Amino acid sequence: MTSSIPPDREKTLLKALFWCLAAPMMALMFFRLFFVLFRFVYGTVLILLLGQQAAQTVLILSVATALIFTVGAIGYAYKQLKIHIIGQ
Repeated sequence: MTSSIPPDREKTLLKALFWCLAAPMMALMFFRLFFVLFRFVYGTVLILLLGQQAAQTVLILSVATALIFTVGAIGYAYKQLKIHIIGQ
């Protein structure tokens, strides 16, 4: 069974679907996952070492690390989409 959509149009459609549908949902899920994970890790370590006054530092550090890991995870997912699905 062949597709009626030309291959170049199909690749463009897949890229658009990834960036419009998949990427925003993945960003929310990954950010929440990484934020909870790093807040737990940093919170445990820094609060044990520095005490309760490090709570604001823990929050800032967790958000920054979660953003970096989220961007990396979405970039990796897009790279894999291009290699395995789109075939570029």
